[in-house]
Amino acid sequence: SPIILLLCFVGSYAVANSMVDVVAMLAMGVVGYFMRKYGFPGAPLVIGMILGPMVEKSLRQALTASRGSWMIFLKSPICCIFIILTLVSIFLPLLRQRRRVERL
Repeated sequence: SPIILLLCFVGSYAVANSMVDVVAMLAMGVVGYFMRKYGFPGAPLVIGMILGPMVEKSLRQALTASRGSWMIFLKSPICCIFIILTLVSIFLPLLRQRRRVERL
């Protein structure tokens, strides 16, 4: 385990010769530890960190093309379907949980 930890330190420092990367690695390690301790899955965090910059860039491009109007996201039927699916996937589990609590 100490050898793996040493390789992590060396590898994170070697990427850009910066201690900032080592601190970021340590911070992510602490976040990962607490996520595992409290039962949070790590995959959504990793996916969010990978896709986040791409989504942000695309959002900025869309808003620039529409001159800052958010209505661009409601003009396409595919966009509307994705918005509806997102809202359903957020609120349906909450409604199911609420019904279970009310039955008890």
